[in-house]
Formats: sequence, structure tokens, C-alpha cells
Amino acid sequence: MKKTTWYYIFTFGIGYLIAKRKAKKIVTNVNTELTISEKIPFEVTEIIEAIGGVQNYISNTASLNSIKFKVKNIELVDKERIKKIGAKGVMMSDDNVTCLFGDYSKKLSTLINESKLV
Repeated sequence: MKKTTWYYIFTFGIGYLIAKRKAKKIVTNVNTELTISEKIPFEVTEIIEAIGGVQNYISNTASLNSIKFKVKNIELVDKERIKKIGAKGVMMSDDNVTCLFGDYSKKLSTLINESKLV
């Protein structure tokens, strides 16, 4: 084999090993911080109206990425409107509506509870 062939094999071989080591380091990096967004991309009043208004609202509880509303009448809840507002998913059962809003669910729950609307 020519010297240039060995040169290419050696150069690309070392480059491959370095790239593989960096990729492995990136993949094994663990995220130790919890992300909670403080910015909500819609008005709080929109979600209250979508669950049937203030008259239909009883309470809410939030987890890391979802918010669960307790309502008086499940038939007044507009599931499609909640999705258009920004929910990634909506589950309804009995008198509960669970909305998946992602990392701003806790902030949304806090704003609803602190607002003068409910």
C-alpha cells in the first residue's frame, strides 16, 4: 500500500475514535435539574372558559407536566378548545379533566389559584 493510503486510514481512524469518545460523553451526560417554565403561552382566562367557566370550576391540582381540574358538569368542558390552547392531551372522566400542558403546568395551577377569577 502507498504511504498516502496509510495516512488516510490513520487520520480518519483517529478522527473516528475521537468523535466516538465525544459522542459517548455527550450521551452519558445526565440532566440533574428539573425544568419548570415560568412563561405560559396563553391567557389563564382562556383555560377557565374552556373548562366551562368559573361556574363549572371547583378546584385543580398539578403535577410536573399535567393539571387536573375538578368540575361540576363534565359536559360543559370543550376538549377541542383546550387542545387548541396548547394542551398536548386531554383526558376526561366523571368530574375530572386532566390536561397535559408540559413543564408550565405547575405555574398555570398557581396562577389559577392566585387569580381573582375563581
